[in-house]
Amino acid sequence: MTIVPERSAELRKQWDGILDSMRPQGAAAPVTAPAAEEAPKRAPAWATPPPAPQPAPKKDEGGLPALVEDQPEPGLHADPFGRYKVKLPEGAVHQKTEDNASWFVMPPATIIIHSYKSEETGASLAARFAAGKKASGAPTAMTVDGKPATITLFTAKNDRGVNTAWVVALYKDAGLLIVVSLPAKDYGAAGDWISGLLRGVKFSGA
Repeated sequence: MTIVPERSAELRKQWDGILDSMRPQGAAAPVTAPAAEEAPKRAPAWATPPPAPQPAPKKDEGGLPALVEDQPEPGLHADPFGRYKVKLPEGAVHQKTEDNASWFVMPPATIIIHSYKSEETGASLAARFAAGKKASGAPTAMTVDGKPATITLFTAKNDRGVNTAWVVALYKDAGLLIVVSLPAKDYGAAGDWISGLLRGVKFSGA
């Protein structure tokens, strides 16, 4: 169909009618939807959330399983070198650990557990705690889980002028020094748990 450009608007309806009437032979006539009905509007792209990204499947690297470190048993202090475990009195709270020494607080007392490797170091640590203090009687010897221990009681005044008691227990050939400090007035009442602490040591292989 050829038309003069100036008459395109005039012949538009005829042209559209011809195009609409075209269909393959034997095909049913197209069904025209009522004018009042409109095709459903598609939601804009921004209204539809993008699909959640799926994690990439883990590759089997063939590696070794992760090492889970041993957790300390409740109420026990373990030697960092694996030589012994100390049963702590109920209520003792760990405060800090440094230079192979651990501090525990059990008001009004403080417990210090030192680990060392050489006997010279142990003797030096015991002498350091004895310095400036007065020994109260002779040292006491006892055997704990097959190891000999020497327990010495000292007294001294602290910076506030309060008289304090110091229990220093050195375990020979065991790499262990236990120190307990508390106000002297509380020493008598604390005797049972201090004795339980000093005797509650289990040595590896003993």
